[in-house]
Amino acid sequence: MSLTFVSTKSLPVVNRVGPLRHSVHVALKGDETVPGTYCFLRAVELHVQVNERRIRRHYATKMRSDWRTHESNLRNFLISLAMVTPRVLVGIVSIPLARDYVGRGPWSLRGNVSWTSQFSRWDASLYIDIARSGYSTFQLHAFYPVYPLLIKLFSPFFGYTAGSLLVTWLAAVLATWGVIDVTKRFTSLPMAWWAGLLLVWNPLSIFFISGYPESLLVAAMIWSLDFCLQSRWWLAALFAAVASGVLPQGTASGPSCSWP
Repeated sequence: MSLTFVSTKSLPVVNRVGPLRHSVHVALKGDETVPGTYCFLRAVELHVQVNERRIRRHYATKMRSDWRTHESNLRNFLISLAMVTPRVLVGIVSIPLARDYVGRGPWSLRGNVSWTSQFSRWDASLYIDIARSGYSTFQLHAFYPVYPLLIKLFSPFFGYTAGSLLVTWLAAVLATWGVIDVTKRFTSLPMAWWAGLLLVWNPLSIFFISGYPESLLVAAMIWSLDFCLQSRWWLAALFAAVASGVLPQGTASGPSCSWP
């Protein structure tokens, strides 16, 4: 009677499970009438089969959990997009109406101007100047560089003014998504959706649809906080660094990542 032990990998995922890295297949050659030896080998085989089924169930459960997580993230992203889009459309419609029917003042745009120019007034035009020509004057050094860099990135495809608005609107979607994701960790999902609505429609949300970096700041800070809550420290630090390059308030994200 001779025993041959063959060690093979039964499942690709087994490599990721502690001591169960290989399944042992036992082949019994010769006389199989020795009760003790045969029963021992059968017990080993049954033990391996049970472990394989246990591993398959574990990873099937993990895959279902991951899929539910991805499905939830996609749903919250689409809900955020659905919340921000009406806010942007209301701004596009209401600003020209206000210009045409509300009393004019020294801040009013005169003459025929493009619809994008109505969202790029005051400091917004200075961010566009930085994206176009860099920090050409001493006055421009008061503005942080991340938002102009993103405008510069989009400008070959959409132009500087439209590129600034696209950055702002995309950042508003990400900010709303982040607020929903963080809020649902502490309360119910419907309450998290209400938090997103309050962010999108609060009175200061005019800055989320104009050529200003506030939506980018909120997006970077909220995702830094979200990754902190997940203990994904490198991503949290990355978003904190982005936030600190958008506006001075973004530097508050750095200490929050190191808070125990």
